[in-house]
Amino acid sequence: LLEGNLDLLARTMVVSPDNNTLYVILQENMRSSIVIVHIKDLKSEEHLLPATYATLVNFQQAVISADGKRIFITA
Repeated sequence: LLEGNLDLLARTMVVSPDNNTLYVILQENMRSSIVIVHIKDLKSEEHLLPATYATLVNFQQAVISADGKRIFITA
């Protein structure tokens, strides 16, 4: 995912309350995504956000709810 790409910017990261999952908010040119990293085995999955978000939103912070079911991202 990150190899050789200097245009990719990790805007913020947050770890789940149980310390099992890392959420990384990425922005690259006109593309934004959330990468979920399962810490135990370092497997990851990327979820692209709609293109309109990437052009309008500059993500700043992320927090996870206490129960670990929701992520809140501020712009």
